[in-house]
Amino acid sequence: MSASQPPPSRALVERFLSPDRYGGYLTAANADHQRAVALYEWNAQVTSAMFEVLQYLEVILRNAVDRTLKPLDIPASVRITPSKGWWFNNPGIVTDKAIETVERTMAVMGRPVAATRGQVVAGLTFGFWEKLFAPPYVNVFAPAAVRFDAADHV
Repeated sequence: MSASQPPPSRALVERFLSPDRYGGYLTAANADHQRAVALYEWNAQVTSAMFEVLQYLEVILRNAVDRTLKPLDIPASVRITPSKGWWFNNPGIVTDKAIETVERTMAVMGRPVAATRGQVVAGLTFGFWEKLFAPPYVNVFAPAAVRFDAADHV
């Protein structure tokens, strides 16, 4: 909404946002519809800006975790396939569900066998990486986390 353009009607806004969601903005704007719409738009802009920051954080986190845990890889000389030795695709280190996620990521890439480590690391979702900081991995990765120095990974 530009300063010269009136906001959409309250009924239209409530139809698309829901009365409950829009109600919070109306309360914050002291029941001023125009201010409530402007507040909603400001919130959308701030949220959009935060997604950019989150994207950078995600890339830094996934690469730092992979570099820190890479010593857990199976040596290339004894692997059945190149990808089966990566720590994040090893049933001795991660859960079957995590391995399914890795294999699904490689299949979506159209390269279930030939995907590079970097392609797979980049293709795994934030949820995959976030789960590594919760049970059952907390105890598995604690020694590596103790050695982790963020300055070495940025």
